[in-house]
Amino acid sequence: MSEHLVAEKLEAAKKTKSFALNGQRLSGVPDVVLEDEWCQRCLQSLYLKNNLIRGVNDRINQLKSLKQMSLDNNKLEELPSSISCLTELETLAIVSNRLTQLPETLGDLSKLRHLYASRNQFTSIPDSLWRAPQLCLVDFHDNFIEEISPEIVYCQTLEMLFLMKNRLHCIPIQITCLPHLNHLILGSNLLEDFLLSVKDMNSLLLLSLAGNKRLTHIPADLYQPNHSTILHLSGCAADSVTTVTSRK
Repeated sequence: MSEHLVAEKLEAAKKTKSFALNGQRLSGVPDVVLEDEWCQRCLQSLYLKNNLIRGVNDRINQLKSLKQMSLDNNKLEELPSSISCLTELETLAIVSNRLTQLPETLGDLSKLRHLYASRNQFTSIPDSLWRAPQLCLVDFHDNFIEEISPEIVYCQTLEMLFLMKNRLHCIPIQITCLPHLNHLILGSNLLEDFLLSVKDMNSLLLLSLAGNKRLTHIPADLYQPNHSTILHLSGCAADSVTTVTSRK
């Protein structure tokens, strides 16, 4: 990596408050970014996609004004707990890495709104994440997640949940208590039934259960004429399911 290129990007960042070095075979966040006083005080966006980054230096917590961070398409195996010190962080993108777990402190990010974590190796989602007070979009599609914790009930700001292509067998009843949830995408899992009542989920616009080849039962209230939720069922037990009484 050319020091001249890094210096050039840093100079440009001071005009846009955004530093980007994508596709440069970086092995880590450049030290010059972590050590620069202006970056520590003012940098708002950090884009380091398509590199070779395996880990993030603990000193990432020095970037006090950071709002957006994208580390998509790297070789990340872990994130430091110090990430919870990024008190202004609103969007975290860690798509297509090698992550198996997230720091328990992630839920301490008081302004986190969007988490993109698809195409990793997660088998679970930390309970603490659901305590993030402004979280509205969570995307963990194409992982190995086997269950959703009942702790999701604490994520009262959640609007969109993308969990297709995982290993989910069931969905906790607490998910029906999320007043703002409008997109619930659960396609291509291992669901055998979906017996939750959605009649009180007034914000739900789209429910996707497509590709759950074992799914044979869904709640009858989804078929009521006045139900406005769009339902995707293609690929579910030969596209034929039985309606049953919801579990309340």
